Amino acid sequence: MRRSAVAFGLLVVALAAIVWLLAPHDALSIGFFAGAATGFANLAMLWLRRDALVAVPGFQINFLARMAVVVLVLLILQRLVGTSGDIAFLGGFFLVEAVVLILSVKEQR
Repeated sequence: MRRSAVAFGLLVVALAAIVWLLAPHDALSIGFFAGAATGFANLAMLWLRRDALVAVPGFQINFLARMAVVVLVLLILQRLVGTSGDIAFLGGFFLVEAVVLILSVKEQR
């Protein structure tokens, strides 16, 4: 994973935070910010464990635990701001994750 993926994730979180600060009570801005922040946290967990993947044979990042965090945040947003917040959350989360996936594929070439 490249540093550019981490930099992009941080940029998306910063932009989402600015949008959220401009409209703090809007469900879309809350959802997008939460999604981008969760995507960045997911990216940070992968980044911190990148050396452990090589150092310990058979070690795998627990995908189910990371997805459980996403589902938990989705349920909390559903309760607080409704469906529009959930859709915005998924948009922010998958925006960060898509760039990580694209850069990972380019890196493997």
